[in-house]
Amino acid sequence: MSFLGSVGHIMSGSGIEDIFRLNYGPNTVQQIMTGKAYDKAVRAHLLLKRSLMHLLLEMVVPVLADGSVVGMISDITHMHQLSPSDTEHLHCICEAMQTGKVDAEKSDLLTNDTVTTLFYVIDEVKQELCAKSRKAALWIQYLYCIQLLKNFITAERTGDWHLHLCTTTEMLSLFAAAGHQNYAKSARLYVQLMSNLPTSHPWLYEQFLTYGFHTVRRSDR
Repeated sequence: MSFLGSVGHIMSGSGIEDIFRLNYGPNTVQQIMTGKAYDKAVRAHLLLKRSLMHLLLEMVVPVLADGSVVGMISDITHMHQLSPSDTEHLHCICEAMQTGKVDAEKSDLLTNDTVTTLFYVIDEVKQELCAKSRKAALWIQYLYCIQLLKNFITAERTGDWHLHLCTTTEMLSLFAAAGHQNYAKSARLYVQLMSNLPTSHPWLYEQFLTYGFHTVRRSDR
């Protein structure tokens, strides 16, 4: 909740409230910005991140599944487009995942050359947009923050101790920037103690690392 409130504080006045009002009422939007309406805030931020990523993908993947071409929205598009073969390969991967032919968790999709190229090209576009516009830099920073949120949720649901600790470390700067000093100080101390866990409490570290017991659950089911 505090992290969501920090994101809301950083993005306040950027127009994000108007975007959220398309789906939520004014009072709910206020609670989303402060992080108090947790479930709605997570859903709102994930939907907005997906929309922003769709805009970025249109800049680097011009050919859609039906063969139509997306209009070029900036000169950046011409410099960082994927090749038609890479685009076709990406469509095949997406179709395989949607039809259940490929298990994203068990396959090597994340290390696939085409997917790696896509990540690299999107990063290049982000860097160029940040260099040209402060507003773009703010929204790309927002994408980074919401990715941290997704990583933290993934770490808690899968019991991934290293991802949990890494994500918490990356959250520290946002806590400080948003003025959540108590969380910034406490989380920093927490990260320091947990980093020393392998030597200070090796048995507990083994439970966290191997079995994911740092997460709260009612049962193994």
